[in-house]
Amino acid sequence: MKEALKRFIPAPYATTQRRFEEVGQRIDELSAMQSETADRDLSSFDRISGRVEAVEKTGSWISAEISKIRDQMNRVRGAMTSQNAALLPKRLIEHLDYHLVDHCNLNCAGCSTFSPLAPKRIVSFEVFERDLARFRSIVGDRLIRLHLLGGEPLLHPEIESFISASREIFPSAQIDVTTNGVLVEKMSDSFWSAMSAAGVDLKFTRYPIPVDYDALIEKARERGVMAYSAGDAVISCFRRTPLNVKGACDVYASYLQCPYVNCPQLREGRLYRCPACGMSDLLNESLASEGASGAFRMTSLDYIDIFKTDSLDEVLEFISNPIPFCRYCDMGKATDIPWQNSKRDLGEWVDLD
Repeated sequence: MKEALKRFIPAPYATTQRRFEEVGQRIDELSAMQSETADRDLSSFDRISGRVEAVEKTGSWISAEISKIRDQMNRVRGAMTSQNAALLPKRLIEHLDYHLVDHCNLNCAGCSTFSPLAPKRIVSFEVFERDLARFRSIVGDRLIRLHLLGGEPLLHPEIESFISASREIFPSAQIDVTTNGVLVEKMSDSFWSAMSAAGVDLKFTRYPIPVDYDALIEKARERGVMAYSAGDAVISCFRRTPLNVKGACDVYASYLQCPYVNCPQLREGRLYRCPACGMSDLLNESLASEGASGAFRMTSLDYIDIFKTDSLDEVLEFISNPIPFCRYCDMGKATDIPWQNSKRDLGEWVDLD
């Protein structure tokens, strides 16, 4: 029967049918190969993606480490530059600090002027004017910058008088009010007028507190006053240099590592080399109140009584060299501490062991 039927099926049709079946089979084979290849490629893609992600993570880590190393190098370079500069003989006074108040409206752990330990103290205008005029009579126009600070200087109720008098006494110096910025928005029109008339700047430190420092800059600009930050970044830590009442540190080594080699302080008729020395009475009061033994002792070589000298050379020599008080500063144990509220614990500043 089949043989009979074959006579009726045209040969070309049979051939086409066979080829169609072969092509279908080939398509199935190619589809299977394509699926296998796709699975293999997808697996390879996943592996490659994983490797790329791992490389990206490694690259980010390396970039972060490089950034840290660069920051460290910049700090070391800056410290070396500062220390080299500190060794130069002084013919100019780079800056002078005058604290209008000791207390502050912030409470920073490790404050370099010990403000959390300070009772409320407001300098009288008569003392300020007397001190500044006397200092000008000795150094003339050799003072480059004068900082009116605290504590928080905007807490002083007579600050406008201090601003005007400082410009009258030092007509050529760069003068600024150094603030944390908290009270700026509350300052009166007369404050801004005094600042603008005297050409005194508003310098602020960026703390991690709810103060809009950019708005502060704009407000000052509108009032004709230059405002700028003491540093580009928001404060994240303070430098803690432990003071030790045993006074066993190497004076010269401490001086060469000190970050305050160019920070003379004028305080009630006395010129001090640094905040720690000038404000040591605050530490001694706390030591006494806690019943701790020992005290930070001052010698006649730790300050200059500006009313007992007329010598510019004596002043320049004094700010160019270490003092006996340097024996209390343990620079080898200096560390960074995160910015935070003070517990008013003496141990934030003093190593009592």
